[in-house]
Amino acid sequence: GAHAESLETFAKYEAEIPDPSSDTDDQKLVKFEKSEGHLFKAQVLEHAGKLDSAADLLTSKASEIVDRVGWMTATARVQKKLSDFWYANVPTSNTHLEKAASLYRRLVDTMPDNHEWHLALRETLSLDEAGLVALYAELQEKHPSAEYCERAPLDFLSGDDFSKALAAYVVKPLRKGVPSLWTELGGLYSDADKTARMGAVFAKIVDSLRVNKSFPETKEVEKNPHQVFANALTLRSFHFDKVGDREGALKTIDEAIALNVKPAILELHLAKAAFLKRSGDYQGAVAQAQVARTADTADRYLNGICVKRLLQAGDYLTAERTASLFARDGDQASNLYDMQCCWFETEAGWCHLRGNRRGRALKYFQAVVKHYKDMEEDQFDFHQYCLRKMTLRSYVEMLRVTDSVYDKPRFREAVDGLVQTYLSVHDDPPSAQLAREEAQLAKLSKEERQKIRKKQKAQKERFEKDEKEAADAAEAERQKLQEQAAKDGKKPVAKVEKPPDLDPVGDLLLQSETPLDDALAVLTLMQKHASNRPKTHNDLFSVYVRQGKVPLALRSLKRALALDSRNFETKKSVCELVVAVNSGPGDDKLLQLVKPQALELLGGVTVEQYAEALVTAAANATETKFAARAVFCVFGSGSKKTKALLAKAVNSISLETAKAKVCRETFETLRAMDADAAVLFKKKCTEKFPRGGELFQ
Repeated sequence: GAHAESLETFAKYEAEIPDPSSDTDDQKLVKFEKSEGHLFKAQVLEHAGKLDSAADLLTSKASEIVDRVGWMTATARVQKKLSDFWYANVPTSNTHLEKAASLYRRLVDTMPDNHEWHLALRETLSLDEAGLVALYAELQEKHPSAEYCERAPLDFLSGDDFSKALAAYVVKPLRKGVPSLWTELGGLYSDADKTARMGAVFAKIVDSLRVNKSFPETKEVEKNPHQVFANALTLRSFHFDKVGDREGALKTIDEAIALNVKPAILELHLAKAAFLKRSGDYQGAVAQAQVARTADTADRYLNGICVKRLLQAGDYLTAERTASLFARDGDQASNLYDMQCCWFETEAGWCHLRGNRRGRALKYFQAVVKHYKDMEEDQFDFHQYCLRKMTLRSYVEMLRVTDSVYDKPRFREAVDGLVQTYLSVHDDPPSAQLAREEAQLAKLSKEERQKIRKKQKAQKERFEKDEKEAADAAEAERQKLQEQAAKDGKKPVAKVEKPPDLDPVGDLLLQSETPLDDALAVLTLMQKHASNRPKTHNDLFSVYVRQGKVPLALRSLKRALALDSRNFETKKSVCELVVAVNSGPGDDKLLQLVKPQALELLGGVTVEQYAEALVTAAANATETKFAARAVFCVFGSGSKKTKALLAKAVNSISLETAKAKVCRETFETLRAMDADAAVLFKKKCTEKFPRGGELFQ
């Protein structure tokens, strides 16, 4: 934000740049540096709010700027901002808007598939629907190969005009079998009328292809009617899935698969796998993903989708063996770690956490955190490069990316898993688990203990055998690839010997004596880079309240409430804080100082009334999960009040838009609190997800 200092420093640098007209060794480099300097200076002026100065600079130095697209983009953006300012103060002035519209039109003609420029052009032109139709008719004629010029009208058209445009737009992608067609249309579902019309259009297309083997409004029979029909069925199945009709989606995609189109359309099986997963049938999703993978074993993408489905189903051993097929040296774990394969490590971490293999979960989540720290450190090389090449705009952009690297969804997901695991380790240490198991065994007879010990030994031996078989299979596959490479005359890839991992399954991480401090170490990064998210402060609260640092817990809770006062996780935390304060020692002066502020968060009611209000307000599975935790915290385990409120929460919950994954999490939460409530919720879940019985066992 120190724009004045930036301009002052840059002025000193400009004085050192040679004149482009002077006799220098590299005229092009000097011109480029001058050009980048002008654009950078204009950018600083724009960010400083000096829009007139930025516009004057871009206009006066236009002939010296080499990057014409960069100049047009910057000038159009500044002119548009100036138009917003002048319209607010001098409504009759529109010169700036006209300049911006003219430049954005030139940019669209330069790159007609750039979505951002299309949106800016529509904003600056301020046309009604008829005007936009005329504009895009002109653009389609001028740029017939630009896909977005055909797609854009679907955003602003309505009624029958929308239906006609949609029917015309999908013809070409359905004929070609474009997999991204559904992604292009997904954003239209925010409009209820368009959603209904899309369903009608897709149904009409499917019926016409089924009966006449042609699209509606045409008598021409398709050259590949079965393939086009299968693509149309796939599109309609995605529509059913989007509106929540899972069975309709599965029935439609099954019809497409039954056509047995040649060559096979593997996307049909991937689509069915996705529908089955969202229906709660994780094993069925794995089976469909395996069909697609085995049909083309050389496709890394299909392999990755299959691995993801296996991890979601809990079959981590098969997932690791499958992933190792594409490992360079047959060593899946080290190879994927070296490639910073965050999606695999995140999915594997959650898989092991669900299976109570907390050590391995920590291992994978910590790997993701390490990758992102490495990414930040890797940018140090770019600092010198940018300064050496004088690409200051790219340098500033890189700094902004670095500032947000710890706010990326994949990192946040890994941190969430890591924090949950460390909290679990603190609440239920491995030693306590072992002690409980031994206590249970001590109650049994000698014969029963021997039977259980024998079973545990067999399970351990089976696990070690599976691990060895996975390693042997990976090595055999590597040898096979080496032999094939030798036959093809290619140089075989030598196996890279790496130092052994001293903690392959995360036992050392699991035995940490300071799990809360370990969680706090990574949450500090989140507090610095993702402080605008309530989840960050709720996680910090969970750590601080366990450490007994009530003032810090209160601070985190207030920050979370300031960001989103309706967040149910935050409201659950309010109950936990008040209970912690009320149950603390009465002679603790710091606690007594914090207590009035904590009670103030209840809004004038008691903590019991606050928890009951949460149950009444909970409208979905996620909210019910946090409301149940609040009730459990306030009223305790096994009390009549707890059982009554949990039953009330389950009876009033709506699962209309619920996801199978969220329902499973809520079921696990209820099962740990009250068996009756869990049974009641399980019944509702099995009605909603008849294929997902295995999730609620």
